[in-house]
This record gives sequence, C-alpha cells and structure tokens, in this order.
Amino acid sequence: MPMLRRQDGCLYAVAGVSEDGGEACVVTVWRDLEALKGFTGERWWEPYIHQREAPLLAERPSVSHYKSDASFNVV
Repeated sequence: MPMLRRQDGCLYAVAGVSEDGGEACVVTVWRDLEALKGFTGERWWEPYIHQREAPLLAERPSVSHYKSDASFNVV
C-alpha cells in the first residue's frame, strides 16, 4: 500500500482480505484517468502486477474500474 499511496494522483488506497485469507481486494481512488495511467501505463484497464508480487499470486487477478458519481456520494 505505501507504493500506491506515494503515486502522484492516488487519492486513496485500502486493502482487505477475506475471513479465510483466500481472497484480497484493493480499492484505489485516483485524481483522474491520466493519474491512473501514470501508474499502470497505457493498458490501465488490465491488472497492474508488480514484478516482485507476481510470484505470490495463485492466479491472475481481475480488475474493475468505476467512475465516481457525485450524486451518489454520501458525506
């Protein structure tokens, strides 16, 4: 998580693990698409896997991207 949080344009990053430890989830919020591309490269729609983390993965992760909808935000 520190690597993500240090990226220019990363506004928020948090990780969670399932009760049995079999799954993990990372949620990030980026300033804009250009900031995300600055971290992941031009293929931003694919999972970004750091070369040191790849051997730790049992399978290829999936990624989903969502646009923020200001009318849905709860303050």
